[in-house]
Amino acid sequence: MAILISFAGVILISSQGKIPFTSKVNEPLGVALAVGSSVIWASFWIINLKDKRPELEKIALNFFFGAIFATIYLILFDQMPKFQKAWFPAIYVGLTEMAMAFVFWLTALANTENNAKISNLVFISPFLALVFIHLILGEKIFITTPFGLVLIVGGILFQQLGKRR
Repeated sequence: MAILISFAGVILISSQGKIPFTSKVNEPLGVALAVGSSVIWASFWIINLKDKRPELEKIALNFFFGAIFATIYLILFDQMPKFQKAWFPAIYVGLTEMAMAFVFWLTALANTENNAKISNLVFISPFLALVFIHLILGEKIFITTPFGLVLIVGGILFQQLGKRR
């Protein structure tokens, strides 16, 4: 029930100020890919919890093989990007937004007694990202966004209160 409440908040936020399911989705493929990737990521993290190897070893191997597969794909199906246009941003995102963040996240999961409590923090990161995007980039926050965030946090609280009972 708690996760359904939280996902209802995600749907409300993704509606971009419109009533969900009442109007045409601007980017249906993008929404489908976002939902699909959340299922893939959730599955990855659940399976990863069963892997008892050291966190740094796991993440290093994940990125190593990911880089190999991405390079093979680019060689076979597309042109390699120009160094000055794509490599620096790719390296930056790979190191800071992916590798370091994942190392910290996996380390937190490995060092906690209750993975559910740590895992719930993932629902707070979109709220923080929206605040930063609004303050730093000046992006508009739609009227549905705060209500969606209330549902997300409400789902987290509902889960935590249910466990205490």
